[in-house]
Amino acid sequence: MSLSNDPVADGNLRHRNSLAWRLILPVPLTLAVVVAVIWALLPRIMESTATHDALLSNQQVANQFKIIRGYYSEFVATKVTKDGQYKATHNHKGVDKAIPIPATFMHDLSELLAEKDTTFRLYSRYPFSGRKERKLDDFQNEAVAFLTANPKEVFWRNDVRDGRRVVRTAVADTMGPSCVACHNSDPNSPKQDWKVGDVRGVFEISSVIEPQLAHGAWLSNLIVIGAIGFGVLLGSYIVRGMIHTDHDRLLRTESLLERAEAIARSPKKPVAVPSGPAT
Repeated sequence: MSLSNDPVADGNLRHRNSLAWRLILPVPLTLAVVVAVIWALLPRIMESTATHDALLSNQQVANQFKIIRGYYSEFVATKVTKDGQYKATHNHKGVDKAIPIPATFMHDLSELLAEKDTTFRLYSRYPFSGRKERKLDDFQNEAVAFLTANPKEVFWRNDVRDGRRVVRTAVADTMGPSCVACHNSDPNSPKQDWKVGDVRGVFEISSVIEPQLAHGAWLSNLIVIGAIGFGVLLGSYIVRGMIHTDHDRLLRTESLLERAEAIARSPKKPVAVPSGPAT
């Protein structure tokens, strides 16, 4: 026979204690797995996201440079050189009444952006004589070959430049009517049989993604620290609950033992035996 006057409370204590013991091992293991997964996958996800965003941004910047070059060609170079007082040439620096041809205008812009996180370059297999000393690297040679065969595609790659990770994106630079007229009539042009739609060269936009990667590493560390902190708090709560439950059970056991001892020590009352009828 149980000494407790509250069997329901005893059952609740046993249930809580059993549940706590069942959670004490799976919860830390689960949190450890979650932290490991976050630590392993989140930096890769952030790098993939940064690369994808840089790729899209680079394509937009390349298209914007194309628009600027087209505007300069149609509304600046053409108008300024129309009456013959000014000429458009690739060797315009230091020459009075000379303005850069559209391609040289883009090269000048690329030099101004050379020290920025986003850089721009225009190159081809047919450089003018003043740019023949420029050597193309492996990416640029592959980009020219690929985009010449696939002018509507995008050629890109992750790379490291000056110790920083960059996304290099290349798109085809095709010839328009004004480009064809200019290049085919310029005596300094290395190729004079261009047709509209030919791939003249390549626009390359390179973007540094180190800041995005650093932010991703900071975010992943923050999430991992938060998960560890949550695990510590949850584990502390479980252990505290177990200690509290065991303490309550101990107090109840002591109380029951004291009651049992009190009952055992109390004097027993004599049992009255009823007397029978007189004989």
